[in-house]
Formats: sequence, C-alpha cells, structure tokens
Amino acid sequence: STMLHSGLTMWQKVLFVLAIVGSKFAILVNLWFEGSVFLAQSETNSDLILNCLAACFIFEIDDIFYQAFTPARIKDALQDLPPLQVSHMTDAISAGALEVIVPWCLIFCWVLFTYTAAGTCDVN
Repeated sequence: STMLHSGLTMWQKVLFVLAIVGSKFAILVNLWFEGSVFLAQSETNSDLILNCLAACFIFEIDDIFYQAFTPARIKDALQDLPPLQVSHMTDAISAGALEVIVPWCLIFCWVLFTYTAAGTCDVN
C-alpha cells in the first residue's frame, strides 16, 4: 500500500469515497422514491406546488445547514484541500470495486425490499 500525503492509503481513500457516495446515492434514491409518492398524492394543483416546494427544501436542507453552521475557517480549509488524483485511484478501483460496490447495492436492495414489504410504503 502506498501512503500519500494525507496519511491514508489508497484503499482507505477509495473506501471513504465509495462509502460517502454510496450513502448519498441511497439517500437520493430514497428521497426520489418518497418524494414521487408524496407528490403523486397531491389532490389539487396548489397542493402539488406546495409539495414541490417542500421537496425542494428537503433536497437543499444539507446545503442550508452547511452554510449556516460550518465556520468560515472550516469552509476555507475544505476549499484548500487538494483534489484526489483520479489516475492513481483507477488502478485501485478496477482491482477491487466489486468488493465494495456489491455489498452496498445488496444493502440498498434489502432495505428497499423490507421497507416496501413491511407495508410502510403506500403507493396507492
């Protein structure tokens, strides 16, 4: 394993990136599904517009919290971080991407299946 300037190995960086991207993707898909059901249940056009506005707020709440509660010095430090070098990551990703991606996909499908099978998801 090669150590880079951050003190993390390439595999650790790949796992962190995939965990963050996987979590964000799972949240996005869940919000998309729930938001679609929520919007489909709107009875009038005015309810639909208000529900769309509420959905937009939900999609932006993490950015609002980041802007409101993150100190300026932390934002500056995050902006000053060097970008990840993709050319080095492609070797690591191609070598073991399935070992990381497949479990995330299985967990996501399991959660989605149990959520819909439990009857908590009412699409009617």
